[in-house]
Parts: sequence; C-alpha cells; structure tokens
Amino acid sequence: MSLTPTAELLAALVRIPSPSGEEGAVAQWLEQWARKAGLDVRRDDAAVRIEVVGARPGPTLLLASHLDTVPAGDAWEIDPFAAEVRDGALWGRGAVDAKGPLSAMCAAAARLGAEGGPRCGRLLVLATYGEETRHTSMPRALEALGALPD
Repeated sequence: MSLTPTAELLAALVRIPSPSGEEGAVAQWLEQWARKAGLDVRRDDAAVRIEVVGARPGPTLLLASHLDTVPAGDAWEIDPFAAEVRDGALWGRGAVDAKGPLSAMCAAAARLGAEGGPRCGRLLVLATYGEETRHTSMPRALEALGALPD
C-alpha cells in the first residue's frame, strides 16, 4: 500500500523513538525534513519551529504539538516503532498522540510554503518537548517567539 506524503512523514516520525527527555533524534530529523521541504526552520532546547511568512504583514497563526511520547511499554502486539499499516491505519507509538497531528501541521506548512505562503501574516508550527511530563518546553518555546501569536 502506497502512503501519502503526510502519512510517510508520520511513519518516519513514529520510527524514531522519542520518549520524554529523549527527543533529540526526532527533533533533528524533523529539522532536516523541513529544510528539504524549503521551509524556514529553527531547532533549540525548547522546540522545532517552522515558519511560513506571507507576502504582507498580518496575524500569526500558531499550530502546536509535541514530539515526545510516553514509553512504549511491553504490551504491544506489534513493533511500536515499525509504523505498520493495518486496515488503512498506521500503528505505532505516537501515531495519534501527537505525531499524527504534528505530521498534518507540517504537511500543511510545506504545502503553504510551496504555494508561496499565506497572503498575509505567517504560519508557525511548534513541535515542543516534554509534553508527556510536567516538564513541557511549551512555555519556553512561546517565550522565544517574542510576541504571542494571534
């Protein structure tokens, strides 16, 4: 079965284990993916930030998710990092929470960027760390933006 580009992105993210506190490899991979997609991307100790700027000034739309997952545990009947497709669904640790939504956000940013960006304003995608713990990096990632998004 052939996967859509968005599902391919999801599969790649699922294949990289990223339990809270160990998001470095998946953050680096996402940064490289965004660069290959021609997107403006920055990675630091709080998030991977993808930005698509419009032709004119305007509001900032923020799409936010996280890269970390809870540990896989040992109750899986399949490899939790194989990104296996069964009955039209992609299975794996993080496929729903929250690498699936993040894949959709990143795919939307890539498409918007390929189409020349928004008419005005900008789109920001934030992929933060530690969300599955009480040590989320979201407050630091928002602070690094300088001004809160609209």
